[in-house]
Amino acid sequence: MLNKNENVLSTSEEPFVLYLYNKYHKKNNYTKAEIDELVNDFWGTTERNLSLYYDTKENLRDSLYNYMSNLDFHFFMQTFYLHFIPLKDKNKVDVIIDKQIKYIHYIPQIMNIFPEAKVLILVRNHKEVITSWKKRKLGLTSNAAYLAKVYNINYANAKKTLDLKLDKVGLIKYEILKLN
Repeated sequence: MLNKNENVLSTSEEPFVLYLYNKYHKKNNYTKAEIDELVNDFWGTTERNLSLYYDTKENLRDSLYNYMSNLDFHFFMQTFYLHFIPLKDKNKVDVIIDKQIKYIHYIPQIMNIFPEAKVLILVRNHKEVITSWKKRKLGLTSNAAYLAKVYNINYANAKKTLDLKLDKVGLIKYEILKLN
């Protein structure tokens, strides 16, 4: 739904930012071998089959080779994101959305990594979420009680984040987003 807007790139739900940050955030000069390692590390963090919604490993590597001497963490993160949804024209994209649900547990870290970021916490009716998770076989089990507990943990973390009253963090209900 979000990718229908030509100015928005909504990537798949991959938690690579947190995994790569500690190793790469202080570095800004790379050799080809280090870029190869970085791309392999990125590929190793994925939780799904990237070939379904991501450009090729070779194209990503070649893109990064072009900027070896001036490649900081934010630039290569942006490059990683822009290789999602390869058929989408990226020339008009000015908003990148990462809707990784695990990030709800790491909002302060995400805000530290990307201080210019804005965070929208999207909430949805818990019954619909659990039904969706069961259909998609998300989680360790499709047991509704287990999925409800996971939902409650995520919601509690969202509430804690909202209670911090950060100016770049907001809440939106899925049903409202869908209507508008």
